[in-house]
Order: sequence, then structure tokens, then C-alpha cells
Amino acid sequence: MRKKIVPPADRLRILMRLQAAQAAGLPISALIPCVAAASIEAVDAILSLACEGLLSLDIDIPLVPETIVRIRPAPNGPDGSDASRSHSLNPETRFAEQPK
Repeated sequence: MRKKIVPPADRLRILMRLQAAQAAGLPISALIPCVAAASIEAVDAILSLACEGLLSLDIDIPLVPETIVRIRPAPNGPDGSDASRSHSLNPETRFAEQPK
């Protein structure tokens, strides 16, 4: 799934839905309606975003509709902060000035 291209609108819908769920995450089956593009299957889109490092899947059990998906925490920046990469979809903070 690493090479599958997820359309930007579908990517944003998936991430926004997961962000609203917060740390609890959602089952894969709850994210399927977020994918509207005919060019990619919903589960393929979710797995592709996981391959990109944006999502994490609870793989303690086999991949099933109840598998929990979460937004993956941002990796730490070189200074120990999370400023190097943010998954926040809040438009007010997206262009916030970074500390110097």
C-alpha cells in the first residue's frame, strides 16, 4: 500500500475524523465513509497513510473491521520539541509563529 496515492480530500477527511476521536482512535470500519474517491479503496487509503507514518494501527489482532486506528504522535524535533512535524488540522495553529 506504500505506493498508493490517497487524494488530498480523503486524506484530510480521515485525519480530521481521527483527530476528533482523539487518543481513543476509531475502528477501520468507522473511517471507510471518509474515502470518497473512486480511485482507491478505503482500506487501501488507510493502510497507505499508515505506511507514510501518519496513522498507527492496533495490530495485536489480525486486520479486521474492528482494528483500531489512531493518528500517530508527531516525532520529536532536534531540540526535543514536537515542532518539527505537526499533524494538527487546526487552521488557527497551522501558521502560528514558531519559537526562536
